[in-house]
Amino acid sequence: MKKELLAHFYRFPDQYVSGEKLSRQLQCTRAAVWKTIEELRKEGYRIEAVPNRGYRLVSAPDKLFPHEVQARLSSRWVGGRVYFYESVASTQQQAYELAKAGAPSGTVVVAEEQIGGRGRLGRPWHSPPATGIWLSLLLRPTMPLEQLAQLTLVTAVALVDAIRAGFRADDALAPEAIRIKWPNDIYVLQGENSRKKICGILTEVHAELDQVHTCIVGIGMNVNQKAVDFPPEIQAKATSLAMATGRPWHRVSLAVRFLEQFESWYDTFAQQGFAAVRTAWQERALPIGTPIQIQLQNQRLEGTYDGLTEQGALRFRRHDGQVLTVHSGDVNL
Repeated sequence: MKKELLAHFYRFPDQYVSGEKLSRQLQCTRAAVWKTIEELRKEGYRIEAVPNRGYRLVSAPDKLFPHEVQARLSSRWVGGRVYFYESVASTQQQAYELAKAGAPSGTVVVAEEQIGGRGRLGRPWHSPPATGIWLSLLLRPTMPLEQLAQLTLVTAVALVDAIRAGFRADDALAPEAIRIKWPNDIYVLQGENSRKKICGILTEVHAELDQVHTCIVGIGMNVNQKAVDFPPEIQAKATSLAMATGRPWHRVSLAVRFLEQFESWYDTFAQQGFAAVRTAWQERALPIGTPIQIQLQNQRLEGTYDGLTEQGALRFRRHDGQVLTVHSGDVNL
């Protein structure tokens, strides 16, 4: 009821609609419409009621409620189910528990706060309440296990497209400042020597030798944090979209765009393979020649980013001109 009611309001913004018309469209009583509106008001929605005119949505909270996300979402299978938590240890763990209980592909888990958020290599991910997008997406892919290694790269393309689409003409930087750092980070380039992280991707696959059971793609996106919201040890390395552009962002719209972009790019990847994604990834990545450092086991190498192989591995050019192919490693700017 909440989703259908909000979907109607969003289809006809700033218009009044009578309770009678809503009850016919939603196939319920006018009392049920009134009750649903009262529940939405308690969640922070401002809904105006005018005699002889009906109801009008004035404003909505920027909160990733399932009905709020699904009322705006135009995807086919991503977001068919959305689970929302005020606070959770980790959306990744919650998605895994839902997977074990039989949740379908496309299930989304979101939280206002994570108290045990984590990134790649088990690193903690700072996830303060009501500032970012802490989201995990459950997939049940039929593709070979080795192909799933490229899914992080597919997700990165979807993230960049979702973020860039939200830029405004008067923002403090251009959309092209949003770039991918191999293999799983999104950065903001703010000048020649200023590169700060705004988003990380964590892809976890649960499989046997011959069968993939589940794949859970997690994203942590810094959206509306201020500098003081970051722990001192990462303030020099991390930023948020609000800090980078000079204004707050609407989290729900951003999350919805990501889910729609992910579905589109995932379907392309599943049907056409990574070759159909690779060019888009390289166009959105750090510029060729960007200085990087790579930690390979006990060896730290310095050089520059030199593109992506056909399989999605990193091409790393050492200072002596030698080009290495890196399939896994810790990359730093």
